[in-house]
Amino acid sequence: MKSKLFLFSLFTTALVQAQSWKAVEGRIMSQWAKEVNPENVWQEYPRPQFERAQWKNLNGLWDYAILKTNQIQPKRFQGKILVPFSFESPLSGVGKNISPEDKMWYKKSFTLSKNWKEKDVILHFEAVDYQCAVWVNDILVGTQMVTKGLDFRHVKLVGVLNADQLINFPDFRAHERSFQLLQQVAGRAGRTDTRGKVVVQTYNPYHTILQQVQYIHLSFHTIQLFFCMEVCLFLV
Repeated sequence: MKSKLFLFSLFTTALVQAQSWKAVEGRIMSQWAKEVNPENVWQEYPRPQFERAQWKNLNGLWDYAILKTNQIQPKRFQGKILVPFSFESPLSGVGKNISPEDKMWYKKSFTLSKNWKEKDVILHFEAVDYQCAVWVNDILVGTQMVTKGLDFRHVKLVGVLNADQLINFPDFRAHERSFQLLQQVAGRAGRTDTRGKVVVQTYNPYHTILQQVQYIHLSFHTIQLFFCMEVCLFLV
């Protein structure tokens, strides 16, 4: 009896969601945009060359609410938004402008496969705003703040955890991205006359990237240029 009720409730929810979303009218859209709907929105793995054997796509309809930054979690949500489109996009189904005083809340319910039981599950967001917090079953599991372009006058100490994972990520752009990110994060410390400190957690403090972040000079760009030339020559 429980299984029948569960299946019925899933079907009813999907039907209601499909009826509750439509693209914002009155906007210029391409012929491909007109074909987008909650059932076919971006089903590909974000990085096809690193696709995992088991993964779940969370794109689709989410509940949303737009509150002010001083307000707590919403008691009720205001409608449906089609992820991964932004609030301003007509394909989101919302079409509202967001101000710096606004805080955007998202909510989605989903069920993991039974064969994922007792396994580590990574919840990955491809892109979020400069500040983000994630709850799973009402438990806060992670936060993020991107400080690029922001000026925190009183930040004197910056910590980077597990820099090795960033540097050794299986991507040919990993070193370049690591250098850029570490430079940006380190630049948040000591923005005033008082010199700041940066603490990096690593098993290899003598790694080339970490040394180049510590002693800023042109060697990083020179090494990367020669590396790219070698790769291009090899591919040719």
